[in-house]
Amino acid sequence: MAFGLCGIPSVLIQALLDAGPRDLEVVSNNAGIDDWGLGLLLSAGRLRRVVASYVGENKEFRPAVPFR
Repeated sequence: MAFGLCGIPSVLIQALLDAGPRDLEVVSNNAGIDDWGLGLLLSAGRLRRVVASYVGENKEFRPAVPFR
């Protein structure tokens, strides 16, 4: 992906939503927000695994984070 919300590939994310793939694994420094970025793929149930250094802005993602 890219750096923060300002650098996300929004056209690519929309194309993934339109194409319908599931069980995606993504690596990003930011897990997006509820209605933008990776948050769109998360709310659509398309993500199997997320590796991110910051998930603080995504309310839907935060309860699912297994802190170790």
